Amino acid sequence: MAARKQTAVDTVAGLEQQLAALKAQLTKARAAQAADAQKAIAGLVKEAAKASAALKAAQSKLAAAAKKKTPAGAKAIAAAKSAVAAAKKDADAAKAAVAAAKKGVAAVKAANKVAAAHEKAVA
Repeated sequence: MAARKQTAVDTVAGLEQQLAALKAQLTKARAAQAADAQKAIAGLVKEAAKASAALKAAQSKLAAAAKKKTPAGAKAIAAAKSAVAAAKKDADAAKAAVAAAKKGVAAVKAANKVAAAHEKAVA
């Protein structure tokens, strides 16, 4: 019977290779997270611009309706006021979402910066 060939297994070297691979994956994941957050902000900024444009349109309709001094004009004014209120609410919500997303991106960037500094210090 042939004996099995024994190979020396260096567990430390194996673990260091795994650690290096995980560090590379972690770096890629952090970069992807920051990029995704930036994309999310871009989308929210577009939504906020649309909401702002809708608010301006509603305000111009209100101004046009205010010039009419008829009973139908009064109804138009009431409808335009409610449209302005709704558009203002949407615009404010969109602006708040953008601000929250920007805070989130700042937190991600700060965490990535700290992690990079830690990696540099450890290496």
